[in-house]
Amino acid sequence: MITVSVVVFFCGGLAAVGLGFDLFGSNTKFFVGSISFYSVGLVLILLVLQFLLYSFFVGKPLAALRRNMRRVKEGSWNEVNWSGYNAEFARLGQEFNQMLRELKQISQNRKQIEQRLIKAEESLKYKMALEDKAKIIERMNKELSGAFNDISLLYTVSQYLSSILKIDELVHCVDGIFREKFSCEAFALYFLLPGRKRLRLAAYKGIAIEGENQIYEPVQVGLVGEVLNTSKSLYLKDIEDWKGSELLPSETGLRGSVFSVPLKLREGAIGVLTVCRASETGFSPTDRQSLESIASQIAIAYERSKLYMKTKDLAVRDELTGAYNRRRFQQMFQLELKRSRRFHRALSVLIIDIDHFKKFNDTYGHLVGDELLKNFTSLIEANIREVDLLARFGGEEFVILLSDTSGEDACFVADKLCTLVRTASLAKGDEGEDLNVTISVGVASYPEAGDSPEEIIANADTALYQAKDAGRDQVVLYNSEPSKITKLQASNTNS
Repeated sequence: MITVSVVVFFCGGLAAVGLGFDLFGSNTKFFVGSISFYSVGLVLILLVLQFLLYSFFVGKPLAALRRNMRRVKEGSWNEVNWSGYNAEFARLGQEFNQMLRELKQISQNRKQIEQRLIKAEESLKYKMALEDKAKIIERMNKELSGAFNDISLLYTVSQYLSSILKIDELVHCVDGIFREKFSCEAFALYFLLPGRKRLRLAAYKGIAIEGENQIYEPVQVGLVGEVLNTSKSLYLKDIEDWKGSELLPSETGLRGSVFSVPLKLREGAIGVLTVCRASETGFSPTDRQSLESIASQIAIAYERSKLYMKTKDLAVRDELTGAYNRRRFQQMFQLELKRSRRFHRALSVLIIDIDHFKKFNDTYGHLVGDELLKNFTSLIEANIREVDLLARFGGEEFVILLSDTSGEDACFVADKLCTLVRTASLAKGDEGEDLNVTISVGVASYPEAGDSPEEIIANADTALYQAKDAGRDQVVLYNSEPSKITKLQASNTNS
C-alpha cells in the first residue's frame, strides 16, 4: 500500500509540474512557489490518507492478530472470526485458524504423549522395583535354600552320629557323610592317639597315600599341626598361600581351597577334620559354619564312643589289672567251646596262681602287691596271642583261654610263662630292690578234660592244686589217667 501511495504521489507531482508550465510558462518563479505550496499540501493530505488507510486496512487486523497470538500463548485455542476484514487478512486469518487447529492437535497429542510417558516411567519404575524385589527374593531363596540344605545336612549328620557307640562305626559314618552328603574333592579325618604325640589318619577321600593305617609323628607340622596348636579353624582360599611348616604327606596333594577344623572337647582338641574343594574361595561362611558344627558333632560322638567303650570295658574287665573279669571269661568260654565242638578243634584252659602271694602282700604291703598284679598282667598279655583271652578269676588267680590249642601245646605255653615270670622283676621293694615271684599252672583241654565249661575248669583247678602240692613253680596237665599226669609232673619238675 505504501508503494502505491508513493507512485500516486510521484505521478501527481509530475502532472502538476506539467500543468504549471502550460499555464505559467512566463512566470516561472510564481509557478515554482505555487507548486511547492500545493505539493506540500498534497503530501500532507496523502500522508493523512495513508495513515488512515494503514490504520483501517493494516493496523487493526495486525492488532487483532497480536491479541490472538497472546491468547494462544496463554493457552486458549479458540478460533477467531476474520469475516470483517479485507480478503487478504481474511485469508491470513483462516490460515491462522488452521494453524491454531494444528497447534491444538499437536498440544493434545503432546499431552497424550506426556501422559503415556508418565505412565511408561511409572511402569518402568514399578518394573525396575519389581526386578529389584525379584533379585532380592531370588537371593533370599538361594540363601534359604542353602540354609535349608545346611540344616538338612546337619540334621542328617546328627541322626547318623547320635546312635554311634563305637569308634570304627564313627569313622565309617564320617567317611559316608563326606563321600555322599557333603560336596568336596578331598577330606581327611585325624585323631590324636593316647599321649598326644602321634596322629592317626582315620578316614580320607581324594588323597593319594600308601598303606591303610597312617600314623604321623610329630603332630606339630602342617595344617593339622597349626590347628592343633591353636585349637582354631584354619581357612586357606588357596593352599598355595600356605607359608607355615612343612605339610604332612596326606596334605601335599591337596589343591584349591582348604578348611581345617579342630575336633574340640573341654580338655582340648582330640583331632582335626580337613576338607578341600578344587575351586579357590570354595567355602562360603555358611559352609565353614556347617563344617564347624559337623566337627563338633564328630568330637562329641568320639567322646561318647570312648566313654561307651570304657563303660563296656569296666563291665567286662578287672578294674585293677585291666584283664578281663570272670564274667567275660565265662561268656567267651561258652562261645569258644561251641565253636570247638562244631569244627572239632582243641581248646585249652590255663589256671594260674601266683605262689605265696598272701605272704608277699603281708611282707611288702598291698600297694606293692597291686603293682605286682598289674605288671604280671602286662607281662602275660604281651606273651600270648591276640586271639587268646586273659582273665582275672579273683585275688592272685588268673585264667587263660587258648583257642585251637591242644593240651600238650598249652603246656609249652604255660612253661614259657613260668620261665618269664620267674626271671622278671614285677615289683620293687622299699629300698628299690627287684622283687620276684613264681607261678603254678594247671592245664585242662577239650575234649580230654570234659565237655562243659564247668567240668573243664574244675579239672584245670585240680591240676593247679597238684602243681602246688608238687612244690609250686611248675605246670600240670590234667588227664583222667594218673600215670600221664605224674609223668608230666616229673618232666616239668625236672625242667
